[in-house]
Amino acid sequence: MRAVICADLEGIAGVDDFESCFPSWRRRYRVAQELMEGEVNAVLAGLRDAGVDDVVVTDWHFAGTNLRRERIDAPVRGLWVRGRPTMSAHSDDGTEIYGDVDLAIFVGMHGAAGSDAFMAHTFWQGLACEVDGVAVNEAYLWATMVGAAGATVGLVAGEAAVARECEVLLPDVPVAIVKETIDRDRAATSRPVEDIREQLRQAAHDAVGHSGMPEEPALGREVRVTFQDPAWARRAAGRQLGELDGARTIATILEHPDGLIPLLARCTLAMPGGVETRAYTRAAPAPEYGRVPDWLRRGVTGCIHGIGWPLMRRGVRDTQRMDQAVYPPPPGATRN
Repeated sequence: MRAVICADLEGIAGVDDFESCFPSWRRRYRVAQELMEGEVNAVLAGLRDAGVDDVVVTDWHFAGTNLRRERIDAPVRGLWVRGRPTMSAHSDDGTEIYGDVDLAIFVGMHGAAGSDAFMAHTFWQGLACEVDGVAVNEAYLWATMVGAAGATVGLVAGEAAVARECEVLLPDVPVAIVKETIDRDRAATSRPVEDIREQLRQAAHDAVGHSGMPEEPALGREVRVTFQDPAWARRAAGRQLGELDGARTIATILEHPDGLIPLLARCTLAMPGGVETRAYTRAAPAPEYGRVPDWLRRGVTGCIHGIGWPLMRRGVRDTQRMDQAVYPPPPGATRN
């Protein structure tokens, strides 16, 4: 059996404040890295206890430079390579990214854009995505990708909002809640991290026998992307990513659900943050795609988002605090 662990940062137990999610706040971010690595290694242990010996780990947070590869006992791949996301099932030339994958485990999941959950967003700060009129979260997006690669989703772990959303979006997939929202900048992890890791180890072990997830999520292919800034929507429409449907939204129909992530990746390039990430990953591609060592990639990230860049830090916080009311609420969302 071949498995993939898909890891994000905001939904990791113990990552309970805004600053921990960004290299701009270096000390808190370093602690968050260790917590993220701990959950990934717990899931790895559970999979191997169940007899899975072929596992790849994917790092989804920002540019994929968060997991320190020497601390993970499995191959690690980042989300953005040479300015493009690597998480679609196939590359532009049709080559399979992961080959045949049997099982996917999602850890560190957070609420979708449109809710008041901790660090709520979908794929990128400043946009939201609806499929067949239902706002979707990142767990759903990644499920379309691994489903296209032939995998089932055995477990989703993260913040409590994810469980409410997945009752509709991924109803047959087990969900492990590791923390609760206080507000959009803060969360509360009420149990010891060691207990949560043991829960995830056991859940990953049990997921090896889980087969209730269809290869593709049940929702269809009518897609609407809503942007924070109307200018971004106009730019995306000008790039023929969809037709304008109101001031902030573009609409399109996809041939296959696994086109969602490539579509949103192209949408981010109509936004300032996506352009920045594309430039960064072109300059410093991941080790498996270039000769830039991991320590140097992390160093470049530190320079770009370093503690000495107060304007960058302010911009990050302003982006996170974008008005969620402009987005469609996801299933089970609460708004204060």
